[in-house]
Amino acid sequence: MSAAIEHHREQAIFEGAAIGVREFHCSGRDGQGNIEIVDGAQLCIVRTGLFGYQARGREHIADANSVLFLRQGLEYQTRHPDGRADACTVVTIPEASLRALTSTPDAVSAVRDVPWTVRAVSTEAFREHWTLLRELSEDAGDPDRPLSIEERALHMASELFSAPLPKGPARLARAATERVHRELVENVKELVAVRVADRLPLAELAAEVGWSPFELSRVFRQRTGLPVHRYRRQLRLRTAYSRLADGESHIGDLALDLGFSTHSHFAEAFRSEFGLAPSAVRAQGPPMPAD
Repeated sequence: MSAAIEHHREQAIFEGAAIGVREFHCSGRDGQGNIEIVDGAQLCIVRTGLFGYQARGREHIADANSVLFLRQGLEYQTRHPDGRADACTVVTIPEASLRALTSTPDAVSAVRDVPWTVRAVSTEAFREHWTLLRELSEDAGDPDRPLSIEERALHMASELFSAPLPKGPARLARAATERVHRELVENVKELVAVRVADRLPLAELAAEVGWSPFELSRVFRQRTGLPVHRYRRQLRLRTAYSRLADGESHIGDLALDLGFSTHSHFAEAFRSEFGLAPSAVRAQGPPMPAD
């Protein structure tokens, strides 16, 4: 990603020979015709917010359930449906590491053969990337710290590349059907993310996108591996985790802001998803990127 665009702010927080890590923040204000070019292969893990990523005539919605693979040299544009800021952790991958991570003999194959642009991030990988950010804020005088960070970042990248994709239909859909289904899922993801605090029952969601509840539910689960309600809950909880890790102090207000009716309901759901209480994430304090 490029730091030259005024509404983007990017900071390198670790640069190793095998892998690098950057903080990336976008104000959510879209420029006119702002075409950018990917500088090197990158994995972009969304922490908060959402944006549309448009490249090669397709748009993908990226949110806190997502990791985005940015291909070297690709021209792209971004769009922010709700006009709000987003924050991402960007893992930069040199050519040699990309070949090793994708088990391909050359850089062209490594980029070409990755079968996805945006994909789901497991809860384990989402937490692992926060652990990585915290390790980056620890004592820079530790002589083993750079090696530990590179190993952790490479392992995380390997897990993201090797995790299985959701199973599709038994037979490949015709191109027209494939396009319609893909657009449906991206529209639903955008609507759910923009209205993440709303209850938005299935019938209303289906009416918004012009599909029947049954077909919407079937296609969404088929393409994402999750039912819509689980996707939305995961998005709410990951947004909460990131906001707490970044220093949000009022857990009750955060719960209400994300659509939970009570503090206790939110805390129970959070503990079930991440294995710890919201207060435990808040108590760790925000990671401070090293200079």
